[in-house]
Amino acid sequence: MGLAPSLQIRRMLAERSSRDVSTGYFAIIAFGSVLWASYGVSIGNLALIIPNLVGFLSSMATMLVAHRLRRRERFRVRVETSALDVISQ
Repeated sequence: MGLAPSLQIRRMLAERSSRDVSTGYFAIIAFGSVLWASYGVSIGNLALIIPNLVGFLSSMATMLVAHRLRRRERFRVRVETSALDVISQ
């Protein structure tokens, strides 16, 4: 997995939308990365620890960006709806 989610982050920021991103998928990837990194720690294998920590951090960053963009989208919809209510009255 590694840095692959950084491409998704770039796309979300370019489009200013996270509607195409499944945060559940990235949550599962992050959880799996933690499990594999934990296993790597238990056997003392850096080849398991480092890539899985990178995968975990990039998955978390993707979920953070998606969450922030979704909050902005919800706020924008509320403001537009409020403005339409005022105009229609």
